[in-house]
Amino acid sequence: MKKSLFACFLAASSLYPAGACPPLQTGISSVAPTTTRDYSALAQSITAGAVTSYEKAEAIYRWMIRNIAYDTTYSIYTADECYDYRRGVCQAYCELYQAIAACVGLDCRIISGISRNTVDHEVSTDGHAWLFVVTEPERFSGILVDPTWGAGSVKGRMFYRSDNDMSWFNVDPHWLIFTHLPDESMWQLLPTPVTKEQFYRLPGLAPMLAGYGLDGASILQKALQKRMDVPEFHCEVSKIRVKFKQIPMERVLRIGTTYRFVIENIDAEDLAIISSDKRFLLAKDWTRQGNTYTVDYVPDMPGKLLLSAKKGSSQYSSMLKYEVAQPTMADYANLEKTKPYSMPELRQLTNYNPDKWKEVGVNGSALLQAVRMGKVTAMPKFCYAGNFSYRLWAAPITDVLHVGEAYTFRLQKKTPGKLAVINGTQWFTEWVDDANGISNITVIPSQRGVLRISVQLPGDTGYTAAIEYRVE
Repeated sequence: MKKSLFACFLAASSLYPAGACPPLQTGISSVAPTTTRDYSALAQSITAGAVTSYEKAEAIYRWMIRNIAYDTTYSIYTADECYDYRRGVCQAYCELYQAIAACVGLDCRIISGISRNTVDHEVSTDGHAWLFVVTEPERFSGILVDPTWGAGSVKGRMFYRSDNDMSWFNVDPHWLIFTHLPDESMWQLLPTPVTKEQFYRLPGLAPMLAGYGLDGASILQKALQKRMDVPEFHCEVSKIRVKFKQIPMERVLRIGTTYRFVIENIDAEDLAIISSDKRFLLAKDWTRQGNTYTVDYVPDMPGKLLLSAKKGSSQYSSMLKYEVAQPTMADYANLEKTKPYSMPELRQLTNYNPDKWKEVGVNGSALLQAVRMGKVTAMPKFCYAGNFSYRLWAAPITDVLHVGEAYTFRLQKKTPGKLAVINGTQWFTEWVDDANGISNITVIPSQRGVLRISVQLPGDTGYTAAIEYRVE
């Protein structure tokens, strides 16, 4: 059985004697009971097999979210109408839950207050109702429950039922306060109640984020100290299970700034950070320790940035969405320090291929300076050469060579292979290795067309291009 996590702090309050409950008629519970029906048979059927108070409370919640729809006509407020029509507004949800709970001996209090949605974080002053259910009467220990929000959501005049959403049952008070502010502060169940002014400054975070491993208490503390403009949380935890050990908690990220993502991958097939131009930074390129993946990510393009995951053969589903702001001069200065390959001047180069440049050892800062001085206007084409790995120590950094001019190439092989420079029918294979194991060759192309630095891997019969130039 899942243990009840939260005890009402009223036992320690001067408002009520130790161990005593507040008066039964609290919040909108002060409205006279509207039910004239005996729900005993229904309650016994719903809670069949449930032994503890907690199990009974959970069984009633599950029945409510599966069987009661939200009333988008906003006309059903009572338990009996809610049961008859299988729909109602939040007060009807709560009154029906309370009526069923009473039949199996559960003490259930309806709480009234205001709420904030989790989409645009706007506060509604129309009023909302949810529940405190006593699960351990001897200690007046209980849980916070919102069957209305657990049932689904409304868009326009359409109700969309959730898929067995248990995130609004037994809600940690530190999470609930982001979206629910009770009229009476004692029902916050927090050691230090949040004021109405503070509530209006909070973001609309949903308790399902606890399933991602985020700690509501620490996030609430940070949010109370400083206004938080949080990223959008998308994917349901029940579909793809991961734990966020560390993520940026601001919605807007800056180009050139380093952000650390630490994700525990429980059952996802892959993780990816996806930029607005559809570049994927896959988990295989993150640092892995056991089942925990870490990456220091530097945004280099304005637009959307998605932290996504996939499971099985499904498409990537976004879990977090950030906005990367339009860059300032300071942002570009940071980008030049942290990720010079991504500077706009280099992006404009012909054959732009920063991943390959980095792999073969092209110095991004030096290349950027050469571009700014007009020494480089285009890059050679770096080709995929199978499993051949190398470091380029010297080569013409341009895409065009000229007939009759001498060019020197210095290349250090990290994997075995025979090297050749091929210019039409002209082959140069007399590479010389120096004391550092770097292969050197100087060639004078004589034929217009293409010149390739090529490799023959062990077991291959032909040569594969690694670097390609045009010869004029």
